[in-house]
Amino acid sequence: MTRKAKPKRDASGRNFTKNNARAKSGLNRSMLNVSLGRLGVFVTYKANDFGKAVVHVNPAYTSRTCHVCQGKNTARPNQAAIICLNGCGTLLTKMQL
Repeated sequence: MTRKAKPKRDASGRNFTKNNARAKSGLNRSMLNVSLGRLGVFVTYKANDFGKAVVHVNPAYTSRTCHVCQGKNTARPNQAAIICLNGCGTLLTKMQL
């Protein structure tokens, strides 16, 4: 249901007609957001069922935060590895994040 709107040609086959692609992309975005919201509700429900806690984390700077010293690293040598520059020297890779 959330596929991209396909371009449509007019009767001559040379020009494209209006296919409401912008409206369809807005609808797709809202449908996907609702799906993620329902997933969150379901996970919370199941966690409560099993006596577990669900922690909602703000995604800002999570790829740059050191899990050892909780320092934020703004300088990154490359995308594959982050070295904590706040003194602890922890090497974080994408697999550990």
